[in-house]
Amino acid sequence: MDSIERHVKSLVATIRACLSNYYPRVYGREYEGTLYGPPQTAVVSEFLDGEGVHFPPSFKTFLKHHNGWSGYLSGFTLIGVDGAHTIEARRDIDETIEIIADTWSGERGRQVAEQLVDQPPECPEEGPEVSRMIPFGTDFNGALLLFDTRTRRSDGEMEVLLYDTSGPSKRFSGFIEMLEKDSEEVCQEGKEPDER
Repeated sequence: MDSIERHVKSLVATIRACLSNYYPRVYGREYEGTLYGPPQTAVVSEFLDGEGVHFPPSFKTFLKHHNGWSGYLSGFTLIGVDGAHTIEARRDIDETIEIIADTWSGERGRQVAEQLVDQPPECPEEGPEVSRMIPFGTDFNGALLLFDTRTRRSDGEMEVLLYDTSGPSKRFSGFIEMLEKDSEEVCQEGKEPDER
């Protein structure tokens, strides 16, 4: 087992364990998410050789051990290689990306784009680029988790963009950093949750 695999498995196990305490404390109810077991070896191999070939190594590692995660954190579903949860998430992802693209191609999108010319570079609007990214999660309410292919490094890893149509987006240096930050959030007793 390589270091990426050990790290991803450890972070996922830690987050899953902490969610049982986090949800009652923050939301006043039991955690009801599902971390799916490993997909069939032949199915995951076929997926990673086909559609999943562009995913970064850290997410491929996640998919080898878990066929997605419904109710991951803040209502997000991380896609798997197959299953009803993945089909439902992909449908929502496709619809959300289509809505984002329509928004940016219309008159309002052009007006906003003109206004963004004066926006500081540290606060870029990612909307026009979302359709070129690799989606891997949705909250079924207009927010997506995407791998930004413009940031692919020599090791195959990419930045993660949490794009939220209703507010500011967040960036992580990669899937592992996203898991690390999420682990910090859900495992610290008494800490108020971050806004996703």
